[in-house]
Amino acid sequence: MAARSVATEGGWRLFLAGGAVRDLLLGRRVCDVDLVVEGNASVFARRLAERLGGSVRAHDRFATATLDGYEGRRLDVAATRRERYARSGALPEVRPGVPIEEDLGRRDFSINALALELAPRRRLVDPLGGRDDLCRGLLRILHADSFADDPTRILRAVRYAARLGFRLAPTTRGRLVAALAKGALDRISADRLRRELRLILEEPDRVRAVGMMRRLGIDAAVDPILSRRGASERFRRAPTNAGWLCYLRAWMGSATDLEIDGLASRLGLSRAERRALNPPSRSLVAPVRGADLIAAGIPPGPAIGRALAKTRDALDRGRLAPHEALDFAVRAARSEGE
Repeated sequence: MAARSVATEGGWRLFLAGGAVRDLLLGRRVCDVDLVVEGNASVFARRLAERLGGSVRAHDRFATATLDGYEGRRLDVAATRRERYARSGALPEVRPGVPIEEDLGRRDFSINALALELAPRRRLVDPLGGRDDLCRGLLRILHADSFADDPTRILRAVRYAARLGFRLAPTTRGRLVAALAKGALDRISADRLRRELRLILEEPDRVRAVGMMRRLGIDAAVDPILSRRGASERFRRAPTNAGWLCYLRAWMGSATDLEIDGLASRLGLSRAERRALNPPSRSLVAPVRGADLIAAGIPPGPAIGRALAKTRDALDRGRLAPHEALDFAVRAARSEGE
């Protein structure tokens, strides 16, 4: 391995860390390989590029570097570092050059606070009990202020739990709910919130993730429109391999234009994304009106309001396709009028 040779020659301690180690221990496919060095990440990446080819992009603010072009792939290199959050939801201030054990301590969950030393020797570094939590199927934060420091961890907790079939440790669950109650998700940018939601909706088991969000109250904390019942059923009705915006639209149910625009603004969607989420010809906005029922022979009266409410509820729950709404509403109104 070229990286190990470069580290040995340069006297660096080199590690494979985070999700890659977690997935190796779980016997899962490893998709992203992130290297961590006790030293300067940019210098190490450039030495590695000399050996492998490719170009290096340094990200000095975060003490990381990216090697592009090696066999058409990307390799991320990070320096071991300490992080400090000036305020809740802010990006961290980074101080590189700490021991690997301290670097692992600033991570999100114990199952991601694992490292496999590659040079100068080979060993598993597990100072926080991550391997035991993997065996127990447990997701556990590392310190009491974890969700306050970085509220995106609330959404990552759901994503990892859904993907791995894990449960939240009781203390972690309690601190997550407490952070939500203090408005933690309101303190992160639209860009970061959008990216985390997109990752959740691109997960194979998005139904499990969204169900977990509902039970914890995360959906309502993002936007009340996402807390409507029937999201799981609407997901199952969505086209196979649909894009994340299609699943977001299904999650919302029979939303109004104003509600859709509100969520689009909350997530900082582009103009093209807004059009995809709320096309002008969209049939889910007011699929049936009172005037439609009167035109179908239903006399004016309270039965119309009750029938429209039943129709919206059926649409929200995914039990009714938009093109079936009028017939359903007419039958409901007639039943209400009897």
